[in-house]
Amino acid sequence: MNILIDTDLNFDDAIAILYLLSNPEVKVSAITVSGTGLTRLPAGAENALRLQGLCKGFSGQPIPVAGGATTTRDGSAVNHLPGEWRDDADRLLGIPLPNVQQTPQS
Repeated sequence: MNILIDTDLNFDDAIAILYLLSNPEVKVSAITVSGTGLTRLPAGAENALRLQGLCKGFSGQPIPVAGGATTTRDGSAVNHLPGEWRDDADRLLGIPLPNVQQTPQS
């Protein structure tokens, strides 16, 4: 099965991404990360890249990651989620992730 993942990279999304990357029946073609959800950009997109490093043996070639919108559809940059939640998400709760050479696309 070939899929594209579109996420705000919340903690539950990180677990789902790890599952999909490690599932041999799934081919992830790309990951897009919104900057209007729990994570900010570029932190969310960088974490999506780094999650791949945990599944290198399963995923093969690096999967392209791109950052999406940083404003809502009405053009506002307001996010009503508490800042400390977003800070934790940007750090992915401090889970140590491998560094990668790849950078997010825009």
